[in-house]
Amino acid sequence: MVDNIVYNTNSTNNYYYSYSGNGGLSKIFISSSYRTPFNLNIGASFDYYFGNLNYTSVVNFPNNNTYNSVYIRTYSPQGIGTTVGLLSPDFADFLNSKNITEFRIGASIEYIGNLNTDTILIGNSYYKVDTLGEATVKTKIPVKISTGLSFILSNKYLFSVDYIYQPWSNFRFNGIKSDYLRNASKISAGFEYRPVKESRNSFWEQILLRAGLSYEKTQYLINGIGINQFSVSGGFSIPITYENYMDVGLEYAIRGSKNNGLYKENIYKLNVSFALGDLWFIRTQR
Repeated sequence: MVDNIVYNTNSTNNYYYSYSGNGGLSKIFISSSYRTPFNLNIGASFDYYFGNLNYTSVVNFPNNNTYNSVYIRTYSPQGIGTTVGLLSPDFADFLNSKNITEFRIGASIEYIGNLNTDTILIGNSYYKVDTLGEATVKTKIPVKISTGLSFILSNKYLFSVDYIYQPWSNFRFNGIKSDYLRNASKISAGFEYRPVKESRNSFWEQILLRAGLSYEKTQYLINGIGINQFSVSGGFSIPITYENYMDVGLEYAIRGSKNNGLYKENIYKLNVSFALGDLWFIRTQR
């Protein structure tokens, strides 16, 4: 996804270039799951991808008597894919421990077929606006592999570790690879404190606490340097009613490098969301 990126790449005394982009790839999916007799959970989804990406290149002339030249490339990919996942049985039964429960391992593979991509190049100069090129090509997005494990300690503390890998060096657009992409990976760990629910618990005893950290090697390779990101986060959930919470989270991340004319970013994020449970899906104890 390209998200409002603007930067200068070259300059002279007479003109300079600027580039920007926006848009992204969206997904609609239908999924289902099945639990085998061995408590192995299998899930799969049918995915439909579509989107619109716009790239704008501008040749700016400081001289007011010269009209700037603007070139707009638009890509509209669409196609299908599938995601398959597995969730293991509870391995805590084999650990013979009273403190560890819900010890599970999961994995998934996301495959996207070659996307049919409509492309168009429009040039805007002093004389006219003209369509310079139009074609339909194939876009190949690499397979995404995810895996992780989690367990609960003393019925209160949830620990989880996740790893994601996607070989973006295999990306192809019209059969051509990009010199600005590399293999991406991300490892993250999380912790959650969830108190045991009891009717006599006070409001403060029902609050959920969370913390996490991650290290990511993004797919971007700029000026020969890979863009990496380290982030740390924390948050809490405030009970509204039974099984309904308001979630508040704060994240701080460091991304990029100052080498070779690049930027090093300090990112702050504040997230507020609501998790609403439905009593239809809660089994009543009798």
